[in-house]
Amino acid sequence: MITKRTTFRNERISMKSLTVDLAKQVAQSTSELQRQRTGAHRKVVNTSDDLAETSLRMKGIFVSSVLSHHATFLVNSACHLWGRRRFATGDASRNNWFVALVTLGEGWHNNHHHYQSSANQGFRWWEIDMSYCLICLLAFVGLVWDVRTPPPEKLSNVIP
Repeated sequence: MITKRTTFRNERISMKSLTVDLAKQVAQSTSELQRQRTGAHRKVVNTSDDLAETSLRMKGIFVSSVLSHHATFLVNSACHLWGRRRFATGDASRNNWFVALVTLGEGWHNNHHHYQSSANQGFRWWEIDMSYCLICLLAFVGLVWDVRTPPPEKLSNVIP
């Protein structure tokens, strides 16, 4: 009889522990759901990967800004010193093929000073102007319109 009583007591204890364990699991899953809904499970602290990504973005912004400013300064300085003058303008602007290649067409500076409202800087077929190619592509898609090019009479005023 003692064994039956002990067995019964052990079964009662195990049922009690099962009930307590089940209640704990329900409470934990409920709190997990609440944390997931509110976003409390997300970490607020930046990890080293987040900091590295931010650093790369800042370097990219800095490098692209520096390169674009240097390209502008190159056009405005070198193209007033070296190169060939095709048109008689009131300044010392010149066409420089090297600067035009580096700056995607902005080195045809004398052409720009001769007819400033033109979308293209390269007036001849051999004057490569990638910026104008992009403008033509945007015009083809319909994002830009009324693209201006120099009239033929403006191109005939070449210095002999």
